[in-house]
Amino acid sequence: MTRAPAPLAAALAVLAALTVLTGPAAAAGEPGAGRHITTADTHIAQPALHAPVRSGGRTVGQLQVAFGLDAPARGDRALIEQRRAFLRDAWTRALLGYAVRQYAWPGVPDAEAIADLLQAETDRVLGPGRARVLLDTVMIHAG
Repeated sequence: MTRAPAPLAAALAVLAALTVLTGPAAAAGEPGAGRHITTADTHIAQPALHAPVRSGGRTVGQLQVAFGLDAPARGDRALIEQRRAFLRDAWTRALLGYAVRQYAWPGVPDAEAIADLLQAETDRVLGPGRARVLLDTVMIHAG
């Protein structure tokens, strides 16, 4: 019986733990599946982001990030809705950049670095201090 390398085993253990916490539907990436971070009126859930993970010249998995925005001011929530497409594009580009330049397969993704990238793009598109990124789940889907 062969064993997975230690970093891969650790990443798979994190994935299994996150699947248990979020449920199989959320782990499968189904829209609207799983739990929400909060029921607060100021929270705006966002669809999960995905980025391919490559190693050795081939795709070996997918990075998935689920998150929401906290926007206390009603005007900021309206602005988020107006700029949704621009935000989605900026977040996707940031996550793709992270997957290519910062993430090393089969390691565990750096949730803090991902949150910082998403927050920087949120501030760039909306203006500083209008919304705060709240991470829910960061996981790697191997295969």
